[in-house]
Order: sequence, then structure tokens, then C-alpha cells
Amino acid sequence: MPNRPYRLLIGIDEAGYGPNLGPLVIGCTVWLIESEATDLHSTSVELETLLDRLKPVFQGKPIRSTSKHIPLGDSKAIHSKDAAVDSLWQGVFFWLNRLGIIPSNEYEFLQALATDFLVAEEKKQPWYQFVAPNDSMPELKSMVPIIPPASRSRANAATTVRSDAFAFSDETKLAAEQIIDTLNLRLLGLSSKIIDEASFNDGVERYGNKAGLLSYESLSLALKSIEEFSSNQPWMIDGRLQSIHVYCDKHGGRNRYQSPLMQVMPDRWFQAEHESTLRSDYHSKWDESIPLHWSFIAKGDRLLGSALASMVAKLLREKLMDRFNAFWKSHFPEIRPTAGYPVDALRFRSEIESKAKELQLPEKLWWRCR
Repeated sequence: MPNRPYRLLIGIDEAGYGPNLGPLVIGCTVWLIESEATDLHSTSVELETLLDRLKPVFQGKPIRSTSKHIPLGDSKAIHSKDAAVDSLWQGVFFWLNRLGIIPSNEYEFLQALATDFLVAEEKKQPWYQFVAPNDSMPELKSMVPIIPPASRSRANAATTVRSDAFAFSDETKLAAEQIIDTLNLRLLGLSSKIIDEASFNDGVERYGNKAGLLSYESLSLALKSIEEFSSNQPWMIDGRLQSIHVYCDKHGGRNRYQSPLMQVMPDRWFQAEHESTLRSDYHSKWDESIPLHWSFIAKGDRLLGSALASMVAKLLREKLMDRFNAFWKSHFPEIRPTAGYPVDALRFRSEIESKAKELQLPEKLWWRCR
């Protein structure tokens, strides 16, 4: 890379904040960007227009067999359960591949994006019990497919991820490589925080409401990424990291974030620069000298970092909801699957409640209080 200043960009977004069923998932993306900007305003404009500058190769819409773009944007606009090609997965897979990660099954997919959740021993829900394909335990025969090949329907999808399952042409992939290089983008990491139903209920009680829970977990995930990618890294050692920028989607109706920021990072003072319904901005220092900027923006998934974080979170939640629905379908073959949102969640709850008691699954394990 040319000898220009580096900016560390971190994007955070969630999926599953509103439902009563299923997990809350927070996605995180980390980028290293070479910047020609020399002042904060120019840097912010540069970072916040990256997604627009990636068009038309990257677009926030589903793909079809004739598409010439790669999905990147608001996960709700990209995802379609009825499509033969899983656009959400294809978009995330492109970036996983850039990190050298090509999962061949659901376990490896979760291992890449949600290791902490995968190895947690306190999970009590049977739909979250995962078995590594290569360990001494038998493979989970009910493993939910994580990607349907483009030429087959979702119902007939294979359980293995194949590298030839990409829906992108060589021409599209080449164009993507060129625009990424032109903008000096380097993806450093993808990660997530999966908060299952029981942990969600505990968190709401601990923080007073679900907005407080979301803020604490989102900021903690971002902090973990800052620590990981600023410790003993070349861009830190050679002194070229000029600033760190964290972008989050707004958390519920909250406009003020100074308190949760200092709760997660009590050894730092965060100065509020701007607080409104559209965005709230704060600044501090990292390692006593590197400017640390934290922004909470309404519809934050219109920005590069948060857009991919949104896709990661949505994809993980969809796959975990597949497991949730598959578990209950094994007990009620005729039950209609649910996405977990309030109205339909009540219908689903009424159908499984008696069976949950019979299986000794307390309500706290599967029903979210908010």
C-alpha cells in the first residue's frame, strides 16, 4: 500500500431487535482504509460515501441469474426467502472469501462469524446445540442448509457450501476487485454477537430495557474489534493510523449515547459533538493520541461498514430461526414457520406453549419479554 494515512473503520448493526422469538444478533465489520483526507470533516464525508462509490458493482438489492452486481446494503432490501438464489448469503460469502474463509457447512460458517456463541456452554435451548462435523460426536443429521446452489430451489438445497455456488460472473467479480482497489478498501474482519432468548431476557432486566441491552452489547463488540485490530498491528507500529471511526445504527429511539459509551469504556471521556434524531456524534482518544470518533446514525445501514454488518446479522439470525422452526416442526409437522415478529409470534406461542411445558422448556428460554 502507498504511504498514506490509515483510517480504521468499524460498522455495527443488528437484526432481531423487534421480535419476541429467536435471537438478537449484532454484526460487526472492520476495515482498513487509506485516506487522502487531511481533516475530520473531509474524512467523515469520505467514509460515509464509500457505499455509494461502490456502485453499480455493489447494490442493495437481490440478485438473479442475469444480475451483474454483488448485494451490499440494507439487509431487509436484499433478503428474499422466495428467491432461488440466496442473495444475502451470496453477498456475505463474497466478503468472507476475501478474508480467506470458505465454510463448507453450517458449523464452519458459525465458527467464522460467531465463535463465542458456538462454544458457549450455558445454552439450554436444544435448537442451539451444534455439533462439529469432525469431532467425536455424530454429525447433526438435521443440519439446516446454509446456501442453496443457484440452479436449485431452496427446498432441494444441498447441505454443503460449494465454491461454485457463486451467482457472480467472472466479469462481475473482476469489476468488484477493481473498484475495491481503487477505493483502497481492505476488509480486516467480520464478527457477531448472538444474544439468545434467555440472555436477552437477562439483559433487559440488567439494563432496564432492550435499548440499553443493545447499546451495551453493540459498544462492547466494537470495543473488542478496536482492541484486536489496533494491538501490535503494522499500521499501529509505523504510526500511520490517523484515526478510528465507529458507525452504529441508532439504538431504538435513543439520541444520547455518552452514558453507555462511558459505561463500556470507563477509562475514557467521550465528548458529545452533536445529538439529534438523525445522528449523534462523539469523540475521544485511543492510546492517548489517536482520535476515536463514534457515530450513531439513523438508517445507518446506508453506510459501508454498517451495511455489511446488517447483512451478517440478518443472515445469522435467519439461519438460527431455521433451526428454531425446524425444532418445533419436528414436534408439530403442520406448524407454519415464524419470523418471530409480534403478531405472528403470538400465534406461534399459542401452538407450542403446552409442548414447551411438556419438554420442560421454561418460557424464558424461548419467549422474549420485550
